[in-house]
Amino acid sequence: MERWAIIVAGGSGSRMGADMPKQFLEIAGKPILVHTLERFRRYRVVLVLPDSQIPYWKSLWHRYRLDDCEPIVVVGGATRTQSVRNGLSRVPDDCLVAIHDGVRPLVSAQLIEQCYASAEQYGSGIAATDCTDSLRCNGKAVDRSIYRLMQTPQTFRSTELRQAYQQICADNADNGTLPYTDDAMVYEAAGHELHFVRGERTNIKITLPVDLKIAQALLND
Repeated sequence: MERWAIIVAGGSGSRMGADMPKQFLEIAGKPILVHTLERFRRYRVVLVLPDSQIPYWKSLWHRYRLDDCEPIVVVGGATRTQSVRNGLSRVPDDCLVAIHDGVRPLVSAQLIEQCYASAEQYGSGIAATDCTDSLRCNGKAVDRSIYRLMQTPQTFRSTELRQAYQQICADNADNGTLPYTDDAMVYEAAGHELHFVRGERTNIKITLPVDLKIAQALLND
């Protein structure tokens, strides 16, 4: 099956304390988003950005000469859910589609391929890691073995994911913002079973200043 990816990059950088969106901050000589796109250069890519950030992205595109992995650029929505739906509008049916955070630039080629393979076989391939820290809920210890820490890529058969989004958005038409924080929640809420792929500790999402330092060290290793 043909393989597509939707890279969602709508961060503002507020928690980073930066004066520009975090996906455009540089590590190892390139913006975070450029590193991420290079990880998916083997596939057809849809890049979802806020409308106000597209001109700056175009300037980066020319500066870093990324002609061999040029994405289709789509304007995002007010929420992540809306942004992914906008990206899905450019993805054909009957293919595989990986949804990935624009600020996870360290994902390995092996993990990407494992997620695609799982989606082709089972319908979904969700990167996640086990929880290694002790957990408490309302002061009480809980069994950490039943929890997973979700990552991206989260990969699906495109037709099923599109139908899941259509169903969930129709079911919640009167509720305003949908209560879903990732695509696995949408897919599962529509009645599909999730299949997990072992994620990577290095596949960090860059959110805080310390994450920049970790990513810089990993990329320079």
